[in-house]
Amino acid sequence: MCIQDNPDFPVLISQPALNPKKHTEKIAEIMFEHFHMPSLFIGDQLALSLFSMGYTSGLSFSSGFKNTQAGVVYEGHVLPHTVKQLDIAGYQLTENLKKLLMSLQGFGFRSSSQWQIVDDIKKKLGFFSLDFSADSTRYKTQADLQTTYELPDGQVIEVGLERFGCAESLFRPSEVGLTQSPAHMLIIEAINSCEEELQELCYKAMGVSGGTTQMTGFIARLEQELRVHDRKFKNLTAPEHRDIATWLGGSVVASLPTFREMVVTVDEYAESGARVVHSKCF
Repeated sequence: MCIQDNPDFPVLISQPALNPKKHTEKIAEIMFEHFHMPSLFIGDQLALSLFSMGYTSGLSFSSGFKNTQAGVVYEGHVLPHTVKQLDIAGYQLTENLKKLLMSLQGFGFRSSSQWQIVDDIKKKLGFFSLDFSADSTRYKTQADLQTTYELPDGQVIEVGLERFGCAESLFRPSEVGLTQSPAHMLIIEAINSCEEELQELCYKAMGVSGGTTQMTGFIARLEQELRVHDRKFKNLTAPEHRDIATWLGGSVVASLPTFREMVVTVDEYAESGARVVHSKCF
């Protein structure tokens, strides 16, 4: 469907938390001046994802393609000072797997199509270990733990410790040279950065979203790491279709009877310019 074929409908666009204001304004400029849309709503991915799970306030955690974020949402709005980010997500894990396959087995995956093959291996065979040291020893000493993957040309390769080795940097960023906090600490730091009454709310409403969180073992590993720090972490909401949680949350917002009052209209844009999006969108 082409949006230009539906001129009477408002457009809802999601964006990552902490997206620079100039980027948000550029989105508005393109939608109003190039596509000539009548109205626009730009929503924060962390908030929209939480909406899809039935919460308007709580802690939202997301790990998608390029980065992982956690932030506190209050009454539908992300609190910017609580947002914490790690520059590791699905893309980096696929890169990790590619490097492991090249270094341990000598395979060369250099083209974009070959990268997609590695990404498929990660999605089908990759998992998060609950005991990285023990699993590393097991996979090095027990050949029967190896599993196979058939490449498009019919060649069959064996994949062992690469399956979970590729994922470990999400919980140990130092493995790829980053000094940022690991995934579980983003949640802890986000909660600790807000008021005490909001902290209690976060423990009761904590949503997990993003395609990377669907990798086998991720939720179990996240819960394990969180409970090492605080036994209060026991109410993670991780729905089956959390890879499209932002879209689902957007559909919830767009279905609200008050949605047309929330959007920025073309007249408002013409009067105030692109900066008007900061006063109406969240």
